[in-house]
Amino acid sequence: MLEDPFKKYDPQILEIVRSFRLLDDDFMTKVFEDKACLELMLQIIMDIPTLNVESFHIQDSLKNIQGRSVRFDVWAEDDTHTQYNIEIQRADKGAGMKRARYNSAMLDANITQPGDDCQALPKTYVIFITENDVLGKGQLCYRVERKYRVERTGQYEIFDDDAHILYVNAAYEDTFNGARKADGGFPSEKPGADAFSDTEATSEIFQRRTERSWDYVQSGGRPCQERS
Repeated sequence: MLEDPFKKYDPQILEIVRSFRLLDDDFMTKVFEDKACLELMLQIIMDIPTLNVESFHIQDSLKNIQGRSVRFDVWAEDDTHTQYNIEIQRADKGAGMKRARYNSAMLDANITQPGDDCQALPKTYVIFITENDVLGKGQLCYRVERKYRVERTGQYEIFDDDAHILYVNAAYEDTFNGARKADGGFPSEKPGADAFSDTEATSEIFQRRTERSWDYVQSGGRPCQERS
């Protein structure tokens, strides 16, 4: 039986920590400074238990001298060179479809160098984790893919440019404990999701999250206001 990793903390501090959520901007930043926490989240969202984060930046500003600059909540690269921009968004207006489009464009623009062959562009994912069901169809995960129309059949085929957008609906009911499921859920609603529960590794990760939270509280942090 695993030892309780939280018993060494002051109960009052733990109560404060329990009031934090990953949707709180500053708290999210503190948690994802820990590579193991970021890696676990991407493993679950992407349904790739072996996904390894090679490098990452938190609250990274990308300057655009000809237009609008952006600040990515998280910019990560895995060991296959796939690039991830993760945005934690509480306000619906900050998770619009055209913002996702713009972030995808800025991601591409900032991973290339003059003279690079466009065919060498890596796979990219812009991932919005939203407090509300922004797209309004009751799904846990919305996968946005470009398509083209085949005129002779009227059917649409995937335009496979390796640029992907995901919306993760944080308001969706729990699916990992037998609650209801809706179309469009994660592949990890399947049995493989057990890999992320009741393990020593997961316990260690959430212990690290608590340690990050402790540092955050000690430095005067409090649950954050809504982002715009």
